[in-house]
Amino acid sequence: MNSTTSENPIIAIAHTRSFEKNEQFSARHLPLVNEIGSLGIQVVALNGAKDRLEGNTFSGYHSFDGGSAMSRHDSPIQIASALDLTGGVARYTPDVAALNPLGVRDIVLSKQSQYDTLKDLSDHVARTVTAPATREGLLDALDEFTDSKLIVKADGDADKVHAMIVGSKDDIINSVDRFLSTMDPDVDKVVVQDYMDEVHSDFASGIKYANTQEREIADYKKYLGRELRVHTIDGRPIMVTGRVGLDAARKSPYDDWLFLDQDSVPSHVTDLAADASRRIMNRAEAADSYLAVDLTPDGTKIVEINGRNIGTMRAEKDRPASDYAASKTTSEIAAKLVAMAHNNSKEQ
Repeated sequence: MNSTTSENPIIAIAHTRSFEKNEQFSARHLPLVNEIGSLGIQVVALNGAKDRLEGNTFSGYHSFDGGSAMSRHDSPIQIASALDLTGGVARYTPDVAALNPLGVRDIVLSKQSQYDTLKDLSDHVARTVTAPATREGLLDALDEFTDSKLIVKADGDADKVHAMIVGSKDDIINSVDRFLSTMDPDVDKVVVQDYMDEVHSDFASGIKYANTQEREIADYKKYLGRELRVHTIDGRPIMVTGRVGLDAARKSPYDDWLFLDQDSVPSHVTDLAADASRRIMNRAEAADSYLAVDLTPDGTKIVEINGRNIGTMRAEKDRPASDYAASKTTSEIAAKLVAMAHNNSKEQ
């Protein structure tokens, strides 16, 4: 059996998928695997909680063999910590230190839970009301708002399966039946929020693009919405990126990351993101968080907080500015997972 000790713990990247049929998974995560390997720690892939046995032991795993190659091993293995991309480890295997733990995941998965956690930051969050996915439930929720422009979405729809509605109350009422047609009224819920017009503002004063190429990308999509994304580990900001080409009602088909000069990001941006991340952690009574806090481009309001399948920033071909973002997030996540693995091994 591959065993875990405080000297040689094993880290997993967990995702619910068939690794043999997805050649991109290894290539996508190999930079993180190699970074952790440089710290003397082995990394394997787990199919969520599918192979779990007892405690932190799993009946099998996949090894990263370089490039897109992965091999299946049907032998027991003990895992100390995991980059848990789809939540199976956090939900079913509490003896493994998951990034993020279950309490954090449950809060960030629901827009209502996020709002309840952050509502004391009243000037920085949009009012949120959740209702059953029924015509009556949605109309009742609309009655609680006086703002002229609202956004309606499915709650917990991390994969954006369902469309959103952006507009006036009349616009929303006219689209209710079509909007609800893809939902199960016995299971699904809908969220109504004040629309943040700030998503169409300029980036916070002082922010500079990483290079001319990034500025040109931003200018080309200036007519669409924007966001700032602050990556945080345990409430500590590690990277700020921009996002352009957002169009919520159409699932943002022109969405693109934008890379920024990190030294130019004003402190109010990172301070707000850090505050929000810590509030999530405190409510969950959990450490070991990796959260991406999305803010309006001026850095004054929280759009949402993501804690599911964030991964690391990907280096993009022909985008030199992406190299730093990929390197920084990869090294920070690697260091965090290694620390978690050692701490968890000592406790067992």
